[in-house]
Amino acid sequence: MRMCNRSVVRMIVIVLIPVLPLAGCGPSAALSTGGDGAGVSVEPLEGERLADSMKGLIEDMLAKARADPAAAQSQIGILQSAAETGVIDISDYERSWTDYRQCMVDLGNPEPKLIKYSNGIYHQAGYLGGGATMEKFSDDQSTVCEPGYVMYVNNVYSAMQDNPELYADSEVGVVDCLRRHELVPMGFGVDDYREESRGSGDGTLDFDDPDVMSCQVANHEFRISAANDDYWQDLTD
Repeated sequence: MRMCNRSVVRMIVIVLIPVLPLAGCGPSAALSTGGDGAGVSVEPLEGERLADSMKGLIEDMLAKARADPAAAQSQIGILQSAAETGVIDISDYERSWTDYRQCMVDLGNPEPKLIKYSNGIYHQAGYLGGGATMEKFSDDQSTVCEPGYVMYVNNVYSAMQDNPELYADSEVGVVDCLRRHELVPMGFGVDDYREESRGSGDGTLDFDDPDVMSCQVANHEFRISAANDDYWQDLTD
């Protein structure tokens, strides 16, 4: 991830990791995922799925972590436990981010600023700078600490919290979340969301609403306003 000066960037979208749908997991009816996915019951949307169940997603992330030489045993252990229970405990999830933070510090970086959303999901804050400090931070984050301690666990936990239908398309997942939490009318669709994102909609969505932001980050969209200092970390040399 590379961050730019806020005087230039009005809005930044950061994707933690693209999660591809498993083979054979096409459009389907509502899934039994075993996740929280709090909210009202809504009609499923059309779209590819990450897996046919939460257990399937956990097993896929576990296999990917085992095959990734960067993944620490602690992260693999959390996924192994989740494969048995069907869920990632909050304490295990928070420990994975504690390990991430310690990894970054141990490599000589400033302590990471983490954002905790209303659904309990964490995300690294956007960062500013442009010099050697930011470059090192970015490289250590993307090649060592993120894949080492949080990447695969975060994908499962995010789906548990606010993508219970396991939509592979982030926009479809966000819209489903918005509808379940009654943040938009039930008729609000993916095209409406895209128009709102472009600023050409009718203003239905408040992108600074913490619950809207929680739906986005749960579906791998990280949008932050240039004016909101709470979501930025200054890494200027």
